[in-house]
Amino acid sequence: MKTTLIFFFLLLTSYSNSKTITVCKSCSIKTIKNGISLADEGDTVLVKKGVYKETIIMMNDGIQLVGVDMPTIDGQYKKESIIAVSGNNFSISGFKFRNVGMSYTKEISGVFVSKSRNFTIKDNDFRDVFYSLIIQSSKYGVIKNNTVIGDAREESSSGNGIHVWKSSHLRIEENIISGMRDGIYLEFVDYSHISHNTSFDNLRYGLHFMFSDNNEYHHNEFMRNGAGVAVMFSNILKCTTTLFTTIG
Repeated sequence: MKTTLIFFFLLLTSYSNSKTITVCKSCSIKTIKNGISLADEGDTVLVKKGVYKETIIMMNDGIQLVGVDMPTIDGQYKKESIIAVSGNNFSISGFKFRNVGMSYTKEISGVFVSKSRNFTIKDNDFRDVFYSLIIQSSKYGVIKNNTVIGDAREESSSGNGIHVWKSSHLRIEENIISGMRDGIYLEFVDYSHISHNTSFDNLRYGLHFMFSDNNEYHHNEFMRNGAGVAVMFSNILKCTTTLFTTIG
């Protein structure tokens, strides 16, 4: 009992010491990278409206990165991801991601998450991106209410909207995805929940399962994709109330 009380006291002390760091063009902290570098676990980095030309923004454990009035992060078509995270208990919300470069040799995205747990990526807008979100080797994440609009013309030169590999226990909900290769692509992804997404005008599939077991998808809408849902080498998938509209 005494050990438990000490733990909760330390947890309360940690949260009470958290701070908010503000980034803006007229602030003393002018770049997102600088704001995150000054943040400790439990801190919030608030980014005000404006255009920030940055790539390879490395996130730390426990940082809440919040955009105010939808600031834009411009990748300038560099062959690097804009935000890269390999940590736990973080969130990214309220940003416009623009101009992510294309590469045939490396995975490049607006947000790249690797080996992470307990995270939320929500309320973001992705345009002119090779991939918008890449999630790999991660668990217990929420990807919600993001908009991804691409201009894919050929499968060989386009990426997926939400691309997930070797992960589990994810919730992918209420996203709008269009103009990509696959809207949502899941490979070796288990025990995840895909619902209330709208995936349309993608070159290949609205939703694509590969080697992915024990998942559930429902209340999604797939329109004018090459095909609505592809299930390949996957077992125990539960599907309910999904609307499909094919090309033609």
